[in-house]
Amino acid sequence: MTTLLLSQGDSYAQAQCFMGHSTQVTSVEFNPKNTSLLCSCDDGGKVLYWAIGQANPRRISKAVGPMFSQLQSAM
Repeated sequence: MTTLLLSQGDSYAQAQCFMGHSTQVTSVEFNPKNTSLLCSCDDGGKVLYWAIGQANPRRISKAVGPMFSQLQSAM
């Protein structure tokens, strides 16, 4: 799956394409203290940490445990 970062202006333009998820991306969040960092999460619990301008994720995590199970059942 692909996550697109769009730049805002008079019209939206693709700023960067992030590739790395194998299932549907369900959430994208920017770091509130450093907006050049973001993370994306898919419905399989895979979390990818990205730096804008870099092609590969900085880190890959897997959400596991009871909290993730509760989140899945709430969807």
